[in-house]
Amino acid sequence: VRAINDQKLTLSWEADHLLDEETGSTWDPTLGLAIAGPLKGEGLRPLPYVPAFPSAWADFYPQSEFYE
Repeated sequence: VRAINDQKLTLSWEADHLLDEETGSTWDPTLGLAIAGPLKGEGLRPLPYVPAFPSAWADFYPQSEFYE
């Protein structure tokens, strides 16, 4: 979830990191942690996911759509 302390964040991709429009904080896209700016040290709540190769996933869920 892209919110900290009930403040929703608008994130955009900047080279190798994310930047939020509301505070200008820089975010690590892998860890979901603010690495610079006013929110430095804050973390986003992780979302559950299942890492899988598309071809392996499609074997079990052939109706799936993949986004690139």
